[in-house]
Amino acid sequence: MNEVELYQFLSNQTNIHVKDLRKVIQQETYYRYHIKQGSKYRQIEEPCEALARIQKALLPILDHYPLVPACIGGRKGFNTKVNGDVHGGAKHLLKVDISHCFQSIKSWHINNALRSHSELNEIANAIVRIGTISCLEGRFLPTGAPTSPVLCNISLTPLDLEISVLASREGYLYTRYLDDIALSTTNSERQWSLIDSVFNILKAYGLQPNKRKSRWMKLGRDKMEITGINLAHRTGVPRELRRDLRVRLHHLAIEKKELDMETKGLLSYIHSIDPESYQDFLTYWQERCTRYENPK
Repeated sequence: MNEVELYQFLSNQTNIHVKDLRKVIQQETYYRYHIKQGSKYRQIEEPCEALARIQKALLPILDHYPLVPACIGGRKGFNTKVNGDVHGGAKHLLKVDISHCFQSIKSWHINNALRSHSELNEIANAIVRIGTISCLEGRFLPTGAPTSPVLCNISLTPLDLEISVLASREGYLYTRYLDDIALSTTNSERQWSLIDSVFNILKAYGLQPNKRKSRWMKLGRDKMEITGINLAHRTGVPRELRRDLRVRLHHLAIEKKELDMETKGLLSYIHSIDPESYQDFLTYWQERCTRYENPK
């Protein structure tokens, strides 16, 4: 898809003529206001009705970008419960908050990620123009735009991959729920240097950790909680993930298709959480393949 085709697609989806659609995007009309969060106020940049419709129409195209399994927030089929289930049974938990996450994600973050995907490469500049807002320092993700969560996830995919490798090497599980990073382990001793390593990775991507909200937690001493979910009695692979993966494997077998990269990623992630469940899924896949005579 090129830019001309993209604008025509958005025009068809929104019933806004291409010429008017381009004008809406160029005018970049946002309503700014503040909401109170605790003792502080947070600025919201809400797009006008026409621009919001265009951004919502863009979402199915953005869904083509393959996110890593560790990315939990802001995507279909995942929620705070899934995030909590991944870390269930942990003895140590490291929580790291990305300071001013949306405002810190600039156009170059988004462009670099989009251009790495063959289907989105040619329309990367247009997507950036539609999904970001201008400021003195460049362009960033507006807090009230419907595209911001998914563009945040797309932009931080390289970061997710790097921290996932670090976590696996140290015997930790890693998830990110938008601006909330969590690493946990069932090991008796924690890896104290891990927090500095994560801080350094964030800074290398032009992001800043919120040190006030970032800290270690220990089972029995602290309230082990992430994204509002208490980890004390949660273990194993999340139920929603089990169900969705079984459905995915079933349909791939019926359609006589090979395992795609996203499915392989989910299986790899489950292997890191629960090797026994991983073997169960492989067995299920082989049984489906045999039943529908699908080449493995």
